[in-house]
Amino acid sequence: MKKNLMDASSFLNHLTRIGSALSSNGGPLAVHGEVASVFQEQIGYLLYTVSMVEPVHGQTTTRVWSSDTTAYPIGETKMMESGKWAAEVAQRQPVVCNQPGDIQGMFPSDFELLTRLGCGSGVNLPVFLCGALIGSINVFNKTGWFTPQRVAHCQSLATLVYAPLLLCKERK
Repeated sequence: MKKNLMDASSFLNHLTRIGSALSSNGGPLAVHGEVASVFQEQIGYLLYTVSMVEPVHGQTTTRVWSSDTTAYPIGETKMMESGKWAAEVAQRQPVVCNQPGDIQGMFPSDFELLTRLGCGSGVNLPVFLCGALIGSINVFNKTGWFTPQRVAHCQSLATLVYAPLLLCKERK
């Protein structure tokens, strides 16, 4: 399925829905849900997660949104991966894995589960605020899905996650 860049009307509709979620009693999950729907419509995914980075005893991540809460439950905390992933994130660039072998090399602890979910490619988008890493977005799909255009579009859409991430931090 080909995903197209959103037109102005669609963009305004998404912003209105995100704004409504921000002003409702639904909290961060409602806002993350609206952002996830934008990613699904504009990029497409088999799995979409958002994690908050916390500088507690080193760097830990806590998943604050997941499109598959059975495989990747919200609230799960783990130490940040080191090695290749950490080096890429330090460059403040998206980490793109377009083949299963790329995923295995970048996210070895998740490779088996991602494969079972049909994910053959992914992009990890680090989220920085005032120079500090505050979170990351993971978007996974079938092998070869993340063209340079889709990656650039993901980077643009990533700005939508700031508000719900900050809400999660505030409520912690």
